[in-house]
Amino acid sequence: MKLSELIPNSNIKVLCIGDSGAGKTVFATSFPGKKHVADFDGKIVSAANFYRRHEAARIADIDYEDHFETQGAADSYARFYSTLVRFETEAKAGKLSINTYVLDSLTTFFDAFLREVMRQNPSIKGPAPGIPSIQHYGIATPKFKEQLGRILALPCHVVVTAHIDVSKDEVSGEIIRSAKLPGKLSSYLPIVFGEVYRAYAEQGKDGKIVYMAQTKSDSKFTCRSQISGLPDRVPLSYESLVKAY
Repeated sequence: MKLSELIPNSNIKVLCIGDSGAGKTVFATSFPGKKHVADFDGKIVSAANFYRRHEAARIADIDYEDHFETQGAADSYARFYSTLVRFETEAKAGKLSINTYVLDSLTTFFDAFLREVMRQNPSIKGPAPGIPSIQHYGIATPKFKEQLGRILALPCHVVVTAHIDVSKDEVSGEIIRSAKLPGKLSSYLPIVFGEVYRAYAEQGKDGKIVYMAQTKSDSKFTCRSQISGLPDRVPLSYESLVKAY
């Protein structure tokens, strides 16, 4: 295949990292069409409250499943997986019922996924009851990558959020800020996403809080974009991305 024949994918695959309250959930649900939110953070209410104040009609286009650990890891993950399989089946038939898939957040999703791995492998004992072992992580990591790959393969917009982890390199002393995931998974994520943004809030000139997306890397955060002409910092919304196309 010649490079000249390559047609850019119109479906955006975004990893959006940020602290709590940075506007990640509202950003994810600003994408067009019918949206499904797999809510592992229990923060979908923030989007509902925002749209009730600013754009009430948009709420009708958002459906969600509450995977926040109110009913236990086994039930939470089983419902999530069943819905993912349903979307995959729809996609194969060319009848996907959503335009945007949101996973909010990858950090809490991994926690639930790891607990499911522990449940499925009762013979593997951790250092204490309810505490995962190195073996559990060894099983979970490749399966987690496979699961994420299936989500990204959906023929629609995909927005995945994650919390920020701040750590220090023991050799260089460098402060590292990345998606909050165990081991090398945080450095793996930017490889599989076309768009990697940091969400943050700042005070505007009028004194009001504005929500922004950092789209290019600096000394503190690893960000990237494949959208030509996208500024280093843009308002945190789907409309800002569309303007750059």
